[in-house]
Amino acid sequence: MRIRVPQWRPLALALVLPVVAPGCGGPAEAPSASPPSRPDSLAVFLHAWIDQGRETYERFDYLEDTTRYLAAPFASPDGGHRGFVVHLVGRAFCADDAAGCTTLVVAREAGAYQVVGRFTNTHLPVSVFPDTSHGWPDVGVWLSGGGPREPQRVRLRFDGRQYPEDLWTAPSARTAGREILTDSTPWRWLYTPAP
Repeated sequence: MRIRVPQWRPLALALVLPVVAPGCGGPAEAPSASPPSRPDSLAVFLHAWIDQGRETYERFDYLEDTTRYLAAPFASPDGGHRGFVVHLVGRAFCADDAAGCTTLVVAREAGAYQVVGRFTNTHLPVSVFPDTSHGWPDVGVWLSGGGPREPQRVRLRFDGRQYPEDLWTAPSARTAGREILTDSTPWRWLYTPAP
């Protein structure tokens, strides 16, 4: 499924406001006279992707109250493929704390997003490797959940269409790769939490 996210084009304003990146000591909220912030096109895509699968998951009743995500951009070493690795957390995407949550690999090409990898029962950190399969970087995730199985880091290779869904058959990762999502990566609410 490919979902095209419309481009956001801000209107030109005569008012000039200082731009302060989050966490850089600026005001906590933008002044009321400021233009609306740029919509996060990845979040728009995630909303659309979730809405298309809403009937599949009975736990989607909890989406608005609990779903957070963290994301990191990636590019293949040759720059040919770009996208995001996304880790979703919340009652709709995590079986429980021990079993882990859902990680996605989202491709972005020509202004459209597409999920090319969906991994359940995963934990942070998530890594990418310099090695590629069919032009896409290998991805490393921590896998758990499932009786006597010990948690392990697995290395996932793109098969030309997608990353594998059966993580237990993926080879163990002997090295960590470059960690792009960790416990210290900032989380974002996917939906505005209820007060």
